[in-house]
Amino acid sequence: IRVGKKWGFIDTNGKVVIEPQFEDYVGSFSEGRAQIMDGDLSGYIDKTGKIVIEPKFDIAEDFHNGCARVAIIENGKFYDTFIDKNGNFITDAKYEESESFSEGLAAVSDGDNWGFINTNGEVVVDLIYDDVENFSNGLAAVGIYNDEIDDCLYGYVDKTGKMVIEPIFRYAQEFEVIPEK
Repeated sequence: IRVGKKWGFIDTNGKVVIEPQFEDYVGSFSEGRAQIMDGDLSGYIDKTGKIVIEPKFDIAEDFHNGCARVAIIENGKFYDTFIDKNGNFITDAKYEESESFSEGLAAVSDGDNWGFINTNGEVVVDLIYDDVENFSNGLAAVGIYNDEIDDCLYGYVDKTGKMVIEPIFRYAQEFEVIPEK
C-alpha cells in the first residue's frame, strides 16, 4: 500500500502489518523477502519490515528457489549475479545476461553463449548454446546457430545438459503442463 509518499503492507483483512516507511519502491513478497529501493539501490526486507539485505544492488528481482538475480555495475558496465536470502553471493561469476531460477537452475550468458547454473552457483549445463529458455517439466529449449538457415535450430536438454530432443525445430519454448481431462 502507499500512504502519502511512503510504502508499506497490509494483510488480507486490511490491517497494516508493515507501517508505510519506504519512500522509493517496494516489491511483492517472494519466498519471505520483498525488494525495496533506497534512491537508486535495491535491497530486501523480511515480513516484519526489517531490512535484511541492505540496498546495494543496481537492480534486484524476486527470489526463486532461494536465490535472487541482482545486477551490479563495475567499470560502468552492468553484470548479473545471484544472491541467497541472506544477501551472500552464490557465485563469484558475473554474467552479461541471466534469467531467474526455474526448477533449481538459472540461464546465464557470458555474452556469447548460454548455459545454466544451479543454486550453488555451479555451472551444470555448459555455456555452449546460442539461445535458451527456462527449464519447465525438467527440460529446457536450447538453440544452436545453423549457418544454412542463418538462425537457430532448437532442441531440449535435461538438467545434466544431455540433449534429449535433438535440435531440429525452428522455434521452441518452455513446456506447459496441460491437465488431463
